[in-house]
Amino acid sequence: MPEKRSFTYFLLGNTTPVRVARDARGLVRSAESPDPETGELVYRHTRLSRLDTSSEVEELTELQFEEACAAIRAKRSDASR
Repeated sequence: MPEKRSFTYFLLGNTTPVRVARDARGLVRSAESPDPETGELVYRHTRLSRLDTSSEVEELTELQFEEACAAIRAKRSDASR
């Protein structure tokens, strides 16, 4: 049976959207953020320590997270033209 997960969303340093996965007990399991080259979400566990220590962290809704990811993909698309 797959483990139940929930997500919380953050913006780190006003530029980097981060999705944090939590298990059924609420413990942090992983962190993902968009790869600047591909725009695809990749695991970036180092973001977890930055979320804990940075003063530039804003909690987002899922929609705000998706919009921030789309903005990164759009920049990548514009740069490749």
